[in-house]
Amino acid sequence: MAGVLVVEDDDDIRSSIAEVLTDAGFAVETARNGAEALTRLDHGPLPGVMVADLMMPVMTGWELIDRVRANAAYSSMPVVVLSAASERSPPGVDRILSKPCELDTLVQTVRHYCEAGTTVPPEEVRELARRNVELIELQRFRNEMSAMIVHDLKNPMAVIMSMIDYLLGNPSDEEDRVGALEDMKTAGSRILRLIANLLDLTKLETGRFLPQRTSIRLSALVDQLFAGRAQLAVTRQLTLVSTIDPELRASVDVDLICRVIENILDNALRYAPTGGRVCVWAEASEARVRIHLGNDGPAIPPEQHAVIFDKFTQLHGDLGKRNLGLGLYFCRLAVEALGGRISLVDDARLPVVFCLDLPR
Repeated sequence: MAGVLVVEDDDDIRSSIAEVLTDAGFAVETARNGAEALTRLDHGPLPGVMVADLMMPVMTGWELIDRVRANAAYSSMPVVVLSAASERSPPGVDRILSKPCELDTLVQTVRHYCEAGTTVPPEEVRELARRNVELIELQRFRNEMSAMIVHDLKNPMAVIMSMIDYLLGNPSDEEDRVGALEDMKTAGSRILRLIANLLDLTKLETGRFLPQRTSIRLSALVDQLFAGRAQLAVTRQLTLVSTIDPELRASVDVDLICRVIENILDNALRYAPTGGRVCVWAEASEARVRIHLGNDGPAIPPEQHAVIFDKFTQLHGDLGKRNLGLGLYFCRLAVEALGGRISLVDDARLPVVFCLDLPR
């Protein structure tokens, strides 16, 4: 019975493929990412073919293929790639099947390569294969980024347009008019922040961003951000709590750290349950300051802590699948540009706590 290794991060897709191939008579092993796949290859029998997704956390599909082709123990193993980006099969990858894939086609393809085998492609062909897969992933990245930008811009623009329609109706209550203008200002600020984050991403990724440091009181900064979200907190029946020492100072790029904290606060306001808390506190040593931002929303499973700050991470939990886009990825790059580190930490006080560890 020929063996197949299925490498796919989506639990439902991975289970469906494994079930279909098992019913077709194949012995199936599965892995959730490239790193797990290499462990299976190093410690188990060599499969007749590997079926792999491209866009995965921890280690992407093209990184996995590069490692496979570079290892003499399994460099000749046929590789079938599943991708939503292209129906063409680049050199060095035995076959690319377009997502969503017809399962009958997948079974026939796997059976073909299990029976036919393959030979090791020349080094130059392997390099072309890697570059072609990179281009496919780049196109997929561009498509996902475009979809993410449209989604993130659509909501605040809808708020602005609805408030304009309301104001054009000449509401008589002055308090309502002011509230509508404040909602428009908040929505406009979200759009500007998204644009600023996108413009800075390339600089941050290439190390060309130069922080403009200023010594500030952290409590004043957090209080200002809380004030801008007070009405939303009231609507959601959330309690905003800051216990930062008013005298605690840090030398940071004010605009950059504001956008980092805003991203985390806005996620907290989105996922904290009605009647919940969003809390900020800090502790400092002579050289460093640690800012904690917590909420009592659904906890993030420990196995997802390592990937939550990657691009387009998908979280799976009690609330179903959550797409995080570029927000936390931007936060990681921004904090690292300030010489710090961002992480999820275990804290008995709240289920979800982010920690920004920064130099003072």
